[in-house]
Formats: sequence, C-alpha cells, structure tokens
Amino acid sequence: MSKLEFLEEKLRWQEEKIKDLEDERDFLRGQLKNKGMIPDPANEDIKFRVDDSSSESSGSPGISDSSESDKAYKKAKKRRSTWTAKHFHARAQSPEEVITRYRKVLKTFQRVRTMTEAFNRHNVDRGTIAFTAAIAELAIVDPKMYESLAAMSTKETLAAFSKRCAAHINEETKNKIEDMKAKGQLLPIRWK
Repeated sequence: MSKLEFLEEKLRWQEEKIKDLEDERDFLRGQLKNKGMIPDPANEDIKFRVDDSSSESSGSPGISDSSESDKAYKKAKKRRSTWTAKHFHARAQSPEEVITRYRKVLKTFQRVRTMTEAFNRHNVDRGTIAFTAAIAELAIVDPKMYESLAAMSTKETLAAFSKRCAAHINEETKNKIEDMKAKGQLLPIRWK
C-alpha cells in the first residue's frame, strides 16, 4: 500500500468517523427531545431547558424523530464496530499471542519490505515489538529453551518474561538470531 493509498484510506476513515459522530449527535438530540430537554445553544454552558408542549408538537427542523435517530445510531454503531474489528487489535496477553503477532508482522514485513508499513498494517508500534521481540526470537530460534522458560512462567508479566528470555539467549543463539535477521527471516529489531 503506497503512502497515497494509506492517506486516502485514512481520509475515508475520518469521513466515516465524522458521519458516525453526526449520527450519534442526532440520536442524542432525538433522545433529549423525547425527554423534553433540548440543549440551549444561546448559553455556552451545558444547560438544558424543558420545552413546552407547543414546541414539541411543532417540531424542530434540525432534530429528527426518535425512530430515524435510532436507525441512524444503529447504522453508525455497526459501521464503527466493523472498522474497529478490522483495524484495532487487542493487547497481547500471553507469550503465545506475542509470538503470533510477531509472526504476522514478520510475514507482512517480508511482503512490504518496510518495518513502518508492517507495523502500521498491524496497528502496533515499533517499541512494543522491540520490547517483546526476545520472546518471539527465542521461540523461533531455540524452541526447547523457550518451552523450558515458558513452563517456569507463573503469573509473570510479559515484560518480565521478555527480560528473562533475553537473559537466556546465549552467544550461539544470538549468532543464529543475527544470521536469520540478515536473511530476512526475523525482524531487524534490536531489543538490547
């Protein structure tokens, strides 16, 4: 994906986000109208006034009725959840999730050939990958050592486990990691 395509996608997302927010605003206005409360635009503080029945019956041109605003809200919520599912990823909670994420980013990196683009496509920053890279690299290069460390891990944070993995990488393993990085089989990240 080129920078232009990325920016166009970002612009489309921002336009959708604006539309979602406008739909949500209309929905909330409809709810306020139904409860007899409408924001007073003349006052900059957020205060509400109770409308009399005559203004309710005449209707306000900028405020849609309840059923229309409910439909708009549901449509906006659906669109928002679809975008969220595609573009946001949950935080890794376990070493296995770290390894899976690392492999996905590595596969993307091998295709796009830039680290920044690979990180952007998976919505993860370089620091996060670098901080946990020792876990994935050890699991790929020396699975036996990784398994023994993982077996001893009990309610340990990912940060602590990553540091422990880094501490258990010996010279031979470190050389294998560097060779694999040179060949493009691992991400060229420095974690020490």
